[in-house]
Amino acid sequence: MRGRRRRLGIPSELWTPGEGADLKTEDEASSSLRRPSPGSRRAVSTPGTLADSTYKHTDQLQRYRSLVEHHFPQHRHLFAYLSATGEEPSDDVYAKVDYSEIVTLVEDTLKRRSDQLSPEVRSFLGHYVAMIRRHIVEDSEIQELCRVIYKKHRKALDILFEERPDRASDVRDILIELIEGRKELLQDHSSKSYVRFLPSKLDFLPRVGDGWTRSKRLLLFEFNNTNNQLSLKLILGPGEQKLRDRTHRLIAAHPQVFNRAQQTLYPQWWSFDSERWLNTQQYSELDLADLKKEIDRHLERFLTDHLPKMEDVLNQLR
Repeated sequence: MRGRRRRLGIPSELWTPGEGADLKTEDEASSSLRRPSPGSRRAVSTPGTLADSTYKHTDQLQRYRSLVEHHFPQHRHLFAYLSATGEEPSDDVYAKVDYSEIVTLVEDTLKRRSDQLSPEVRSFLGHYVAMIRRHIVEDSEIQELCRVIYKKHRKALDILFEERPDRASDVRDILIELIEGRKELLQDHSSKSYVRFLPSKLDFLPRVGDGWTRSKRLLLFEFNNTNNQLSLKLILGPGEQKLRDRTHRLIAAHPQVFNRAQQTLYPQWWSFDSERWLNTQQYSELDLADLKKEIDRHLERFLTDHLPKMEDVLNQLR
């Protein structure tokens, strides 16, 4: 305890509640700086100035210090910068203080000087300590613990977060079930956010993909299962450039079949057909049975009406 006070340069009597002790933020000080009471020896001779981290930006800390120095020129000035996150003050004159130190100091005062305090003051300080521990100190300690754990186990936690059960995982399971239920569709590598497949009639292209899925397929249909929406895209992935260029020229010549055929061919992933299957309301509000029916309805329409036209064009790559 004494070490904390020495580090901050704060005498023990400053932390003993007494008449005339004021800890003010800048706004309070600028409008109502209170003259120390003549009878008080504690806070009057060495008034403590406590600035919250809210006032770090711009030059507010310096302005507050100048204000105190102007109103109390005969007193020794102690400036402390209170921060819940441990950040450094922008003015070097301020000593950095965190809320855990404040709590410890107040608890020590309650313990050592309890018989000198009125019941009202003891109750007030006790409630203050409880409030700080509940809303600031505990949260800060938890945040720091979370940062340490995440740094040590980032990869495992990212996988757990990606695979946590939620509506997206329900939609993913429905998609995989529907794909596996149709022999003409071949499932490719998928995650919760992206479910991929290819019709067996289009699985004739050389597997010269690079940096996408383990199958090395260059062309895949991909369900985008993110942001509380579901869409289906036909994507040309990264791989052998000669085949990519040939595929691009063929698709660009058939904008009546592929609704994004005129889009620029990007170096890695090129989405040349896209359609929305579920909007945000459907995605979030339909129960699982109705959700499956809606997705199955879109899939049946796609396989019957849209896919055959795509296959006719893409078969020219044989």
